[in-house]
Amino acid sequence: MGQAREALRQERRRLEEAYEQIEKDHEIAADNVKRMQKSLLAQSMRSEEREIIDLLCRLHELELERADLDAQYALSGTELKRREFLLNQLRVDSRLSEAIIRYQADLLAHNNVETPKELLQLLELYAQQTNLGAQRRVSVGGSVSDVR
Repeated sequence: MGQAREALRQERRRLEEAYEQIEKDHEIAADNVKRMQKSLLAQSMRSEEREIIDLLCRLHELELERADLDAQYALSGTELKRREFLLNQLRVDSRLSEAIIRYQADLLAHNNVETPKELLQLLELYAQQTNLGAQRRVSVGGSVSDVR
């Protein structure tokens, strides 16, 4: 799991660097567009030419905005993958903890070991927590107010 986490970190770092570079390129391109637009408008005399230049500049701006949105989408996808990975890791840890607790409880019961009062309280608390967790998972389909 450490390798997967590191791979996600590296991918996120790479995407953030690419995003920063795209931002810089975007600013430079926007400045170039403004300069070129002013230059072309000064050179052109007819209103039709000016309108075409305005439309081409607007097209270029929209393409830059799309590139920016693509970069943001890539970063959000990486964040989503990271969260899914962490949730899966928590689920695996939870199942492992549950298996260990059940195994220990079975060992105590089969070997006729008297369970200390503190351990009984902890096991009862654990049972309540797992039942509450199961109820939350069931109620997720219901409404958001069911989940605390």
